[in-house]
Amino acid sequence: MVAGRESGRETYELLLHGLTTLEEQSLLSPLFLPVFELFLLTHVGYAPHLTGCQQCGASFDEDETPLIFSPGRGGLLCRNCRGQGGVTLRLSPETLRLLLSLSNSAVGTFLKITASPRVYRETRALVSGLLSRHLLRPLKSQAFLEQAGVFNDSHVDGSQEE
Repeated sequence: MVAGRESGRETYELLLHGLTTLEEQSLLSPLFLPVFELFLLTHVGYAPHLTGCQQCGASFDEDETPLIFSPGRGGLLCRNCRGQGGVTLRLSPETLRLLLSLSNSAVGTFLKITASPRVYRETRALVSGLLSRHLLRPLKSQAFLEQAGVFNDSHVDGSQEE
């Protein structure tokens, strides 16, 4: 994701944090991979637009729900632009808070976070949509890490209250 002669220092540091976390943690948060991928997308210039409408630039009311994200457009869409976003995802305010807090926090902290099953599913769907928009083929990392049994997924698909 970093061109041949670019230094990619931030990407290297992200990879180092990710590998260190994999080495130190016996079980990972289910959010490990989507957060890692989101940081990677951000470092290479494909951060999702989450502070206003990606299409028209309108700001959102604090209580505006549902929040609609368009992977094809790369950001949130307002009520007026939702029909122009192609395939869209609904995001809960909790997921949006998590995503917004990523930009202000250290990578090492977020590679170890936990969240509700809803936040995990919404974050995974958002990141998968963004990756499919920017990559020619799917990444094999999700299947590899699941096969290795490193995710602490007891909170992901459980019947807990969301």
